[in-house]
Amino acid sequence: MILRNWFKLFFSTLLIGAVAALGAGLVLALSDAEFRAYGPMEIGYNMLMMAMAGLMFSILSQMGFFAYLMVNYIARDVFRKPTTWKIVQLFFILTVPFEIWLFLWKDTPLMFIAMTAGILAVSLLTAYRKVKLTNSSAWIPTVFFMFVATMLEIAIAIQVGIAGAVLFMAVPLLACNARQILMLHRMTVPKGETAVKAE
Repeated sequence: MILRNWFKLFFSTLLIGAVAALGAGLVLALSDAEFRAYGPMEIGYNMLMMAMAGLMFSILSQMGFFAYLMVNYIARDVFRKPTTWKIVQLFFILTVPFEIWLFLWKDTPLMFIAMTAGILAVSLLTAYRKVKLTNSSAWIPTVFFMFVATMLEIAIAIQVGIAGAVLFMAVPLLACNARQILMLHRMTVPKGETAVKAE
């Protein structure tokens, strides 16, 4: 990945994080009667704070993406057979939700099921799109990054134990993670070459 492409991905992901957090924050805030009673200055200040939180979530997402790339690079060297690494990723996809449920979740079981199902649905949709852009080998790595990385990244909000906080953090993280994984194959193709359909 050349530096120019990295800057492009970095700043576009920042913008997506800010917009997604602002959107999620406004939806949550408008359900609060106290927020609706605020004046223009207070509403503007809260919107600014929401956008700034989105920028921070975007940075967290990009750190997670970089960690994923490093782990993926090392794992491909450790596990000589690509199938073995995919089995390991499937293992984490299946087990990480249970670990978060056991050690971190404080809300009702229904909320956990809804949250997990929502993140999984977005992950599967993103993987479907990634496969369309590349090939079928991208399916499991994309679901692994989208699902496992997002679940781990929202662990901070999960520890707070407030459903609204989890939603406010999950929406921009999912948006940023999807942006990065869907753009990866384009960012790593040298100028003048056609994207190869491979993950």
